[in-house]
Amino acid sequence: LAIAAAKLGAEAIWAVDNDPQALIATADNATRNGCEARIKPLRPEQVPEMQVDLLMANILATPLIELAPSLSALVRPGGTMVLSGILPDQTDSVTAAYRQAFEIGPPAEHDGWMRLGGTRK
Repeated sequence: LAIAAAKLGAEAIWAVDNDPQALIATADNATRNGCEARIKPLRPEQVPEMQVDLLMANILATPLIELAPSLSALVRPGGTMVLSGILPDQTDSVTAAYRQAFEIGPPAEHDGWMRLGGTRK
C-alpha cells in the first residue's frame, strides 16, 4: 500500500506494522522502487500525533475493530479512510466500530474480501 500511495503521488507515507520483518521488507521495497524518501516504516508506538488526509489499513477485522478509536483519531475531519482485509461476515462488525466517526459508504467485495471506505465526520 505504501509504495502504491507513493507512486500515485502521496507526499509522506507512514507505513505501520507490528512485525519488524515487515518493516524491513517495506524499507527494502521502498528503496527498490525509488520512494524511500517518502515512506517511513514505523511500529505503532512510533507514530507521531497527527491527523492525515487518508488512512489505509489492510489488516484483519479483529485488529481493525480493536484499533478503531486510534485509527479514527488519525484522520482529520473530511479525511478519508479505506479498510480492507475483511471477510464478508465481518463487514457489519467493522462498520459498527467506525460508524461513530465516519460516514461509511457501501462495502465493496473482491475475491472474497471486503473493502470499506468513509469520510471522517
